[in-house]
Amino acid sequence: MMTDEKKLSLIAQYRVHLERVKAEAVAADYDACEPSRETALNHLLSMLPKMEAFIREGQREKFFRWLGFMQGVLWTLGEFSLNDLRDHNRPPRK
Repeated sequence: MMTDEKKLSLIAQYRVHLERVKAEAVAADYDACEPSRETALNHLLSMLPKMEAFIREGQREKFFRWLGFMQGVLWTLGEFSLNDLRDHNRPPRK
């Protein structure tokens, strides 16, 4: 089970990564079917504060739906491998 601490750590990790690739927190056009790479990364960055709110509000299922979407986009864009993403979800090593 992923703890809230782990969820927040993962959000922080993705925020750093997205800022490193120069993403800006800009809302996406919800009608666009083929967003550019830049638009997709910007949208992911804009999702992070809402995901933090889901954790605070106890909306576990919604958090995990959004995390799945985010990780799918990150993989599709070649930002992380499937192994990387799997490892991101694992508990910290002791």
